[in-house]
Amino acid sequence: VASGHGISFAATADATTMASELLDDYEEGTFDATLSTGGGSASINSSYNECSYIKIGGSVTIGGTFHVNSVSSPTGMMTIGGLPFASAGNNRKMQIWCYFAENTGTITNPQASMQGTASTFNIHDKIYNTTGASGDIADHLDSDTWVSFSGTYFVI
Repeated sequence: VASGHGISFAATADATTMASELLDDYEEGTFDATLSTGGGSASINSSYNECSYIKIGGSVTIGGTFHVNSVSSPTGMMTIGGLPFASAGNNRKMQIWCYFAENTGTITNPQASMQGTASTFNIHDKIYNTTGASGDIADHLDSDTWVSFSGTYFVI
């Protein structure tokens, strides 16, 4: 679609803080998830790391499942990378749901956070606060952990 063109919603009532009534961006595709940990290491099986996304305007919805196939004393947060777009970095909230299967130990409250203009998000155990993640999660990974995630973040 050429710049300034798209589906116009100008005929609808609008809020006084509205920035645009033109839907001019839609894209869907796949990306390969990457994994890093605060310490030690964990590797993803490259046969099971393809994830999907849909971008509508300034929001990106992502989802996927990956398989951890090797670990070497991982600690700290997990950082999931390879996202198709960097976040807006404007402190807009993001919501990511995550689930672990075949992990060692008990994960109390897995949380996800995205900081700055990153194309990554962090998963940690417990609630994120201004001083950083308050709980390790990578130490729960083993060589047969499946991690699933789904969520939405903003790019503008």
